[in-house]
Amino acid sequence: MTRDAGVRAAQEELTAMLDDGLEAALEEESPGRFRLTITADETACVECLVPDNVLEVITLDKLHRRDVAAEAVSVVRV
Repeated sequence: MTRDAGVRAAQEELTAMLDDGLEAALEEESPGRFRLTITADETACVECLVPDNVLEVITLDKLHRRDVAAEAVSVVRV
């Protein structure tokens, strides 16, 4: 699996684990540093999400399982 495919697969898995109305976008900001953007529509319960530090750990795990070198993840909720 290529690096880009690994990032896409992690993003798809993150979106699948979220409640309806929530979507995950994962992008590399600099080598090894990623931003996870959680977008919510009007039907979503943003307050129902786990804390950002938990999302960071989950995201790092999903990237590492796909052999993507990742050191840090920041979470943005919009």
